Amino acid sequence: MTENNKDIIDGRKEEENKSITLRDIFDFIVFNWYWFALSAIAFAGIGIVYALSRPDVYRSSAMVLIDEQYNRSSNSDLTGFMPGRMMYRTNSGVEDELLIMGSRSIMERVVAELDANIVYATKSKLRYSYLTAESSPLKLTADTIRYTFNIHIKSIEDADGSFKALLEYRLPGQKTTEKTITGAFGETIRDTVGVFRLERAVATAGYNPKAANSLRIYVRPVRNAAEAYAKALHVAQAQKFSNIVNVSISDHNPQKAAALTNKLIEVYNEDAINSKRRTAEATMRFIDERLQAVEGELSDVDTAIEKFKSDNSAVDIISETKLSLETSRQYEDDLLKTEIQLEMLSAIGDILNGKEEIGILPVNIGIENQALSNAINKYNELVLERMRLGTETSDDNPVIREMNA
Repeated sequence: MTENNKDIIDGRKEEENKSITLRDIFDFIVFNWYWFALSAIAFAGIGIVYALSRPDVYRSSAMVLIDEQYNRSSNSDLTGFMPGRMMYRTNSGVEDELLIMGSRSIMERVVAELDANIVYATKSKLRYSYLTAESSPLKLTADTIRYTFNIHIKSIEDADGSFKALLEYRLPGQKTTEKTITGAFGETIRDTVGVFRLERAVATAGYNPKAANSLRIYVRPVRNAAEAYAKALHVAQAQKFSNIVNVSISDHNPQKAAALTNKLIEVYNEDAINSKRRTAEATMRFIDERLQAVEGELSDVDTAIEKFKSDNSAVDIISETKLSLETSRQYEDDLLKTEIQLEMLSAIGDILNGKEEIGILPVNIGIENQALSNAINKYNELVLERMRLGTETSDDNPVIREMNA
């Protein structure tokens, strides 16, 4: 028994002596260095190929000044999706403006006006180069887009202006479908995915059939593209408690990223101006309705008084004469006030109708109607906004043209 225990102890010692040491690991690496070198080269090569095959991503940024007195939180459809990385401070009107800037209605207008749901790309070596609609040799115009689809141009016949392309799409719950389509440039193509046509781009400096043969066109519904760009949108306050907002968006094409950023700010400003205009128009309609109602009530009162006097033979020549004189003087005073206010309102009307140069309307000029005074204040706010935009943009800017209309 004692000998068996001794053998077990000796066996354990031998196992301990055979344990792997750092020297063993070093010798293993040295003896098999070529395998490690090949592995390092292979993985480095794979990494380089992957990096070279990935398209570049560009980010365009801009700064926007948010005026907190214009809180329009109830004027936009904020359901659906929001910017992918949005930061804002709480309990501030800036919060609502940040949400509006990334709302569905704003993003869909941006995508629709720029046709940003249609992407053009050409294969160059390992990666795709993304083009703008202006730099693409071909242009796709979609009348109806039902599903996402891709078009790969295979060949172009310059003689008769025809083309052959591979159409790829995937319907919900089905596998990817590939089929060859043929047609002529400018001809309407009707398919399951939608109705569209291909045309040669006239804005390109020179038509290059070789570049067109490798062209790929990716088309998505406007809503899907707007959702994707909303995720690429970054909206944040420049500093804590600041009204300056940094706006940036990413895209594979630098010109397109800049166009998206500028169009987003333009559409946001248009939406703000239209919101204020709708408020001012509603105020003016309310004023007109109230003035008409008051006029009708006064007419009814005068008619009732005359009827009462006639029914009760309440005719006193002296009293009536005295009352008529007093009433006449009162009417003259009221008429003078009314004429003055009419002149003022006429001047205001000339400004609103574009007969005079746009400027700030006078306030506290004797107009007793509080609703009208409020409307003038609203208009002045719009003019101030137009002046603010005018210092930063030219008269050809769509926002300025809209305000001048």
